[in-house]
Amino acid sequence: MNTTSDSLLDHENSDDGSSNASHTSIQMNEGDKKEELESSHTSHSMLKKDTYVPLQKFSLVHRLVSRWTSPQGRSHQARNAFHTRDAETSRKIHESPNEEPHGGVASDYIKAIVFGALDGILTTFAIITAAQGGYGDNEKAISNTILVLGFANNLADAFAMGFGEYMSSSAEIDHVRAERRREEWEVETNIEGEKREMIDLYVKKGLGEGDARTVVDIISKDKKLFVDIMMAEELELLSSDADESASGRPIRQGIVIFVSFFLFGSIPLMAYVTGRADNRTFGISCALVGVSLFFLGSVKGRLTNMNTIYAGMVMLFTGCVVASISYAIGAFCSYLFQIKDNI
Repeated sequence: MNTTSDSLLDHENSDDGSSNASHTSIQMNEGDKKEELESSHTSHSMLKKDTYVPLQKFSLVHRLVSRWTSPQGRSHQARNAFHTRDAETSRKIHESPNEEPHGGVASDYIKAIVFGALDGILTTFAIITAAQGGYGDNEKAISNTILVLGFANNLADAFAMGFGEYMSSSAEIDHVRAERRREEWEVETNIEGEKREMIDLYVKKGLGEGDARTVVDIISKDKKLFVDIMMAEELELLSSDADESASGRPIRQGIVIFVSFFLFGSIPLMAYVTGRADNRTFGISCALVGVSLFFLGSVKGRLTNMNTIYAGMVMLFTGCVVASISYAIGAFCSYLFQIKDNI
């Protein structure tokens, strides 16, 4: 009987030992896996850091690239949730901390680049198609007209666009600053009258008299905040458009539009720099313009949260319409004024 008990006890101890050994082995395996995962995560972090080091040296380039190559940003996810009417996803997105950087200057630059580039490439290509339609098979006349008129018009238009952007942006900033000075003076000299205006405005928007008065009493405690809100609500102007950081924006915007207009406007002309103006040259120019328009349309679609392929095709179709109209006008003017016969 004692022998049997000792045997059973030894068997239990043996099982406990095996179990402990197995448990220890599992812990070791889990520890190894954890160390392996941490090592992998560290390597990935180092690789990611090393990959972005060159871009971080140029903050503007980094923001531009990040804006284009990061489709899963918070704002992008929120837009997708809205388009799919996914209320649960939208709620989770808004509950999470907003760590996504704002577009700011980078966004303004992208818009200026796209605007200037589209204007430049379509304007220049219209000159090319008009010359092709007007001069027919006269390659020398086509080549001379496109090179001289094309580059001259491209440079002049680029300067006009850039300078026009500079002047309009400067005027807008001056207007916002003047209105802000007026609102600040009115708050200092007649704050009760300004509060009455805001109360009436909120009542018109649907708030009750008491609620509107409560809101205005709270925000008017901070005069700077009160002026900011009055400008936005009454004048539909943003105070950020007139702060110190906006002083250099007009010249930067003007330069960006000038450069983008001239560079993209030169693309259709590249095929003609050899001096040839046959159908093959015209075809190359059309191909360059088509690729450029599709790319710019895709960028525009990205900025406006449209399907990039669809936006690119729309811009390509727009270019075809512009080219067809200018070609037809060139051919009609050539027939009307008998240009071919006078060359």
